[in-house]
Amino acid sequence: MEKFTIRPMLWSYQKNAAQIYSIKIAVTINRKVTYILTGHRVHVNQWNDGIVINHENAALINVSIRRQIADIERDLVSRNLEGVSITKKIIKGETEVNKPFATFAREVRADEKELNRLSDFAGSSILLSDITVSFLRRYEQHERSRGMANNTINTTFKYLRRIMSQATAEKLVKENPFTSYDMPKFRQTDRVYLTQDELKHLFQSVETFTGTMRVTAYYFLLGCYSGLRHSDWGRFNYETMVEGGYLKLRAKKNKKFVVMPIGKTLGKILRVVRDMPPPMSNQKCNVMLKAIGASVGLKKELTTHVARHSFGCLCASNMIPKSVTAELMGVNTSTVEVYYHLTGENIKQQAAVLKQL
Repeated sequence: MEKFTIRPMLWSYQKNAAQIYSIKIAVTINRKVTYILTGHRVHVNQWNDGIVINHENAALINVSIRRQIADIERDLVSRNLEGVSITKKIIKGETEVNKPFATFAREVRADEKELNRLSDFAGSSILLSDITVSFLRRYEQHERSRGMANNTINTTFKYLRRIMSQATAEKLVKENPFTSYDMPKFRQTDRVYLTQDELKHLFQSVETFTGTMRVTAYYFLLGCYSGLRHSDWGRFNYETMVEGGYLKLRAKKNKKFVVMPIGKTLGKILRVVRDMPPPMSNQKCNVMLKAIGASVGLKKELTTHVARHSFGCLCASNMIPKSVTAELMGVNTSTVEVYYHLTGENIKQQAAVLKQL
């Protein structure tokens, strides 16, 4: 670890008729001194042993200088611990630091799936400074060439952008390459959902399944009739979430619960799921759901998220107000608009006047 000293000083070497000089911070590493401007200037008589005195803003200036010194010290200690060789340009924030991308990414937000993708393309030793506009272009072309879906690419690049934005903020790179790169746009795909008749058919067929297929089918139906996500399925607890004929969906900031009434079908599902083991992972559930859908003759490809879409459409089909649907699903009202367009409920309600003609 490199030793260093940091001290404020009055830069009185430049002659000034009014004897007003800049205050600088002197950083000494390996007997080499780097001077950093603080942005403050005082009269020679207002400086005494590293402290501003007899100045109307003396307290504020001294606090500002102490904060700058603390920031420099924190940065140098951090770089020392990371094994980065500290140079004059690094101290002044004029250069980038060749820090491994994966190391920094895990500090900001670890996502091993995205890091593995990047490593497969560029190797595990890729540095932050290697992420340039041309690199991003080649990486996008590579992922498209191997068949990656557009929205998956969008997710990958949003992750990279987040990491590089943080690296730029911490002055680990000179420039964020995403300021000059056209991000792959997200494209809204058709939402797959089950109609009420399809849900009824699946519910009537669920007891024909056994083992993990039966477990997965019931959890899927739980999502269809409650709007709970796959991540909520595994946390489902009958004793704490079911009370007085209502299902507690989630706690609000005011410590009150968002609840929904339990109908006959949901009640039967809840009583079965009560004694079931937790569901499999999202990926494994999706594989199982494909088999479930095919076995009961559904032409739609089932996924865990289809359950949530089905709940949204179930609410829309039964003319539940958008604000209520949004509250039950834990999203904004604008997000549930699509379900009312899919089912045509907007048209039905707005054109109801035609019945009078």
